[in-house]
Amino acid sequence: MRVIITYLMALLVAFAFLFYRGEFKEITTLMLQCAYVGAMGGIFFSLRSLYIHKCVRNDWDGNRWGVWYYLRPVASLITGFIAYVFLKAGLLMLNNAQDTSGSGEPEIYGYWAVAFIAGYNVDGFMKRLENIAAEIFGIESPKNGEGANGNNDTQGTPTKKAGADI
Repeated sequence: MRVIITYLMALLVAFAFLFYRGEFKEITTLMLQCAYVGAMGGIFFSLRSLYIHKCVRNDWDGNRWGVWYYLRPVASLITGFIAYVFLKAGLLMLNNAQDTSGSGEPEIYGYWAVAFIAGYNVDGFMKRLENIAAEIFGIESPKNGEGANGNNDTQGTPTKKAGADI
């Protein structure tokens, strides 16, 4: 468990350093910041989960869940980036206050907030994306380890809803 905590803290420090360093090109700055904020959300979730399972519930099983603690920040970094893409594409909307100063800060904070939530709650964010995919493209997501075609095909072959044009 100490190795996992050290890993998570090292990632947190590294992402915080890169986030505040601010030496990225302007076009990619917000995109990378969203990825980093998403990763920080996942790291925070992992640290909280470690605390709950080791200290509160005393049901820590490092052999079973150790890999999850290493991969969660990576998955959260990816969902932070995906949140940025969906916000820029207009598939997710921000309803923030009007920026009267012209600095763009309210919009930036909205992007960071969505990226943090996406990284913190990867499963919930992915369910939201599955709902968007179902609405726009008529693609049904696999449920409970079953493929979209109802068998145990876990590759999740997309199916077309009746009456949906792609």
